[in-house]
Amino acid sequence: MAEDFKIPSLKVDEIHKKIISVLHEDARISYTDLAKKVELSRVAVQMRINHLVENGVIERFTAIINPAKVGIHVSAFFNVEVEPKYLESVAQQLEREPAVTSLYHMTGPSKLQCTESLLIIRRWNAFSMRSCMRSSVLSALIAKFSLNAIKAGWA
Repeated sequence: MAEDFKIPSLKVDEIHKKIISVLHEDARISYTDLAKKVELSRVAVQMRINHLVENGVIERFTAIINPAKVGIHVSAFFNVEVEPKYLESVAQQLEREPAVTSLYHMTGPSKLQCTESLLIIRRWNAFSMRSCMRSSVLSALIAKFSLNAIKAGWA
């Protein structure tokens, strides 16, 4: 499911933190504009970003999509509890689902937390039957649907 966690030896200094903060707000900013904001040369900024990427501090650069603008009007949040020996296989099955936008192994007895973006509420039924409900390895499945996104994304 996930690689073994190792504490990185990389030290993140204040300049790294400034770079990360600016990239968090605008990952498309040019090296030149970013260099001006953090008061370094363009080459120094590029080297620092490459270093952060190579060391896994920055995993990827991505876009945050407004689900409603692309026709996705429902976000569903699931707490999935499975028999411990099936946790890995259920997680792999959920990970392959195109509708799953996030998947976490949570504290507690073999619990997964996942988020799905669904086009319409009827898709929930098809998704749940395909992914989880038909599985005899589930101990519990709790679904919650969002009414409104007040703040979304990582801060």
